[in-house]
Amino acid sequence: MATSAYLGCRFRVRTGWEPSGKTSIMGQSYCTAEELTAFARRRNPGAPDCSGLYLQLGERYGVRGDLAYCQAMYETKMWSLDADYSEERLAKDAEVQIRRLHRFAVGPPPQEEDRPNGELHAAETRLRHLRGQARCWEDLNGKWPGAGDRYGQDIVSIWRNLLEWAGKGGLRVEKKTETALPESQQGERARLRHDDQVPDGNETAQAGTSLEQRVAAIAAQEDLNWLRSRDLLPVPDPSPGKGVTWAELAALLRRWDEKRPEPSEG
Repeated sequence: MATSAYLGCRFRVRTGWEPSGKTSIMGQSYCTAEELTAFARRRNPGAPDCSGLYLQLGERYGVRGDLAYCQAMYETKMWSLDADYSEERLAKDAEVQIRRLHRFAVGPPPQEEDRPNGELHAAETRLRHLRGQARCWEDLNGKWPGAGDRYGQDIVSIWRNLLEWAGKGGLRVEKKTETALPESQQGERARLRHDDQVPDGNETAQAGTSLEQRVAAIAAQEDLNWLRSRDLLPVPDPSPGKGVTWAELAALLRRWDEKRPEPSEG
């Protein structure tokens, strides 16, 4: 959009995504232990309270603990499989899992570099050739033990549903390197920046609102205006920040399809 061209920002940057469009294994968690447990117990009220352990281990090894927790939910079918979920067993399994993620992403954790091969678990010895070969979750497809060709995407999908449920997902604005602008556009940028710093009489509405947030709101409203001009919005108009269900998306696409002209014959 034109707005992003002269404000030095780019829109629609997905939370947790790298420029490649994949989701890195290493990094910080986005969710709290309370959010992880509450999300799991929406599907299974008897899910064990082990989310804090995943976050602690993730921080220790530099692995994203909330995504590792989603991996555990995926592999245990939301903790519904008949298995040993005692605290001791959960602690052991979680550490093995996160250390293995570290090995797949960047290589052995520092604590393992000097250990004789005979002390490693047999499975880790077999997977030695894959060390450092899966920097992102999507790279685990066909490499992680038992993983299919959509393994990483399925785990990331659970995590993104969790982010949306916790109100931490969606899109954000990210600054980019600014380029020289035509003189006609420089004045508009200066005006917007000035407005961001000096209230124009509506202090309550502008308090705590950054330039990036305001630009994102402008972009979202432009998208809604585009839909409204084609009579594709429901009545009353939805809020730009409101989530859309599959049913609402299907209704919008159906209205759009009905308005398309019939292809000409011949």
